[in-house]
Amino acid sequence: MTKSIPTSSRFRLLVRCFAKTIIRYAVFCLMGTLLVSPALCQAQSRSKSKSPNEARQIRGKRPSRGQKLVVLKGRIDQSMNPEKFQINIKNVKTTLNQQVQLPRAPFPRDWERYSPEQKIKWLKAFENSSNGKRFLAANKKIIDDAPAFNLRFNKQGEFIVYDVPPGIYGLQGRIDEDINGVKYAFEVFAEIKISDQFDEVALDPIPVLVTPILTSGMKAPKISVSTHNGKKKLGFDNLQTKKGKPDPKFVFLNFWSTKDYVAKGKADYQQTVQEAIHTLEAEGYKVGLLSICLDEDRPAAIKHIMKKQFKKGLHGFTNGWDHETVDRYGVRSTPSGWLLDKDGKIVMSQYEFYNLTKVKDSLVTVLKDRIDGKDAPTPAEQAQK
Repeated sequence: MTKSIPTSSRFRLLVRCFAKTIIRYAVFCLMGTLLVSPALCQAQSRSKSKSPNEARQIRGKRPSRGQKLVVLKGRIDQSMNPEKFQINIKNVKTTLNQQVQLPRAPFPRDWERYSPEQKIKWLKAFENSSNGKRFLAANKKIIDDAPAFNLRFNKQGEFIVYDVPPGIYGLQGRIDEDINGVKYAFEVFAEIKISDQFDEVALDPIPVLVTPILTSGMKAPKISVSTHNGKKKLGFDNLQTKKGKPDPKFVFLNFWSTKDYVAKGKADYQQTVQEAIHTLEAEGYKVGLLSICLDEDRPAAIKHIMKKQFKKGLHGFTNGWDHETVDRYGVRSTPSGWLLDKDGKIVMSQYEFYNLTKVKDSLVTVLKDRIDGKDAPTPAEQAQK
């Protein structure tokens, strides 16, 4: 199945201007969608002595007398990472936040027909209205009332949280560090269910995910994936040296899976990419396509490509997510897109691609606007948020 982490919902991306006030508070409640399933241990009574790595509550209502409270224990695990990608986990500011459901804004009935510009205009007007201010204030109170804890780790990455009310929680922490001239994000994610049926909950080890922070203007990492027969290697140079065809000025690097959107009943994402490249070529844009399929079953993916007649560009395969090219680009979900120039530099990062596809009308517009210089690359400091 398609792997999804990440990130942000369509609503938050479309209403960024409207939600400035809420986001400052909601950031404590946000988490990636990569789930780490907790293992519930046998119920135990709370220890009378507190550990030096005990967490403390930093936000939310204090527990009321008689309220059911649970002890949460866990450990951050770096054993799967190479030594150079292991850090002092005590430096990673990590929080445990109870997730809350916020009411939906009173959008117009024909909201889905609004253009991105019309949506932003409506949202700004609503934000400044008396009803909008009351709506934002009510949402802020819901967030402020939700319990949140900071986590304190010992040298082994262990932590313990006392007096946790039952509910669904998001655990999230991140620190960025420079390694050999490349900046990496070290992140921990987990979604945790605290049941009132237990006095104590012990989690499975939570891994530290390491992702390179790649931004526009940087040299793109090396690409080396298998061709359809699994014997030859395919890379960026193949697009520049293919005989009989002009070298493209730009390359759209497309990480994808045959499951993208299919399970949601939407159009096949790869079909959208194929049509976009066809349209750009028809309009005189020299954009090459390198599609990298992350499916574990390569023969089945090849049958899918042939059945759908995806003839544009070159196709590469990784035979799953455990692959050096996937790691170099920090791909955490599909679809994932990058725009590179003929010299192998990043023109549009995945961070920008993800955001722009949510607010522009088509993939063609996203690529054309960047190629034509109608929008500027996202600053590096924004790409790190």
